[in-house]
Amino acid sequence: MGNSGKVELKDRLSCIELVKQAVAAGAKKSSACKILQINLRTLQRWEVSAKTEKGDQRAGPKTSPKALTYEEKEKMVAIANSDEFKDLNPHKIVAK
Repeated sequence: MGNSGKVELKDRLSCIELVKQAVAAGAKKSSACKILQINLRTLQRWEVSAKTEKGDQRAGPKTSPKALTYEEKEKMVAIANSDEFKDLNPHKIVAK
């Protein structure tokens, strides 16, 4: 699994079950995690979230409150491509 982003809840539950079976058979939890290519801390987080049945509680990507809206970005591109500025380097375009 490795660093591939979010893992579906059903897959997390399968991993938890596989590790439980491996530990019951005498394996170390860390060794089972290594075979599944997940971090032990990740497994611990999954176990907590599985108990609460809420799934992944990590926040999604954050956007700055100062970030430009789609319309503002489009307006900037239109201005940069206008006849007045089309031959200038973007660093040379400044507010008037």
